[in-house]
Amino acid sequence: MIFEIKDRNRSDANSRRKNKYHPIIAIIIGYIIAGSLLGLLRFLLDIPLSSVIFAMFTIILGGFIATYLSRPNKAIIGLYDGLLYSIGSFIGLNFILKTELTFYSILILVLVYPISGLVGGYIAKALSCV
Repeated sequence: MIFEIKDRNRSDANSRRKNKYHPIIAIIIGYIIAGSLLGLLRFLLDIPLSSVIFAMFTIILGGFIATYLSRPNKAIIGLYDGLLYSIGSFIGLNFILKTELTFYSILILVLVYPISGLVGGYIAKALSCV
C-alpha cells in the first residue's frame, strides 16, 4: 500500500479530461460565444465583405472553443458548431427576416461556416496534442 501512493501534483490524462464538458454543452458554449461576437458585428460594420470575413474568424473561434472544451477533443465538434450556426442563420434569414437567399449566401451558409468551424476544431485539437 505504501508503494501505491500517487503523486497528487502530477496531472494525468484522466484529471484533465474531468475538467472538460460534454460535447453538446461545449458546442452550445462555442455557439453562444460566436453568436455574441457576431451580434456585435451587426452594430459595428456595414460592409458585407468584411462581415463575412469577420464571421469566418468568429466561427473559427467558436469551433476552437467548442473543441477545446469538449471531452473527446475531436475536430468534428468544431464542424458541428459551424453547422449549428449555419442552421441558426438560415432560420433567421429565411423565416424571421423573410429575405430571399442568393447563391452566394447559400454557399456561405452551406460551405464556408461549417468549414470555418472545422478549421477551429482542428486548431484546438492540434494545440491540445502539444
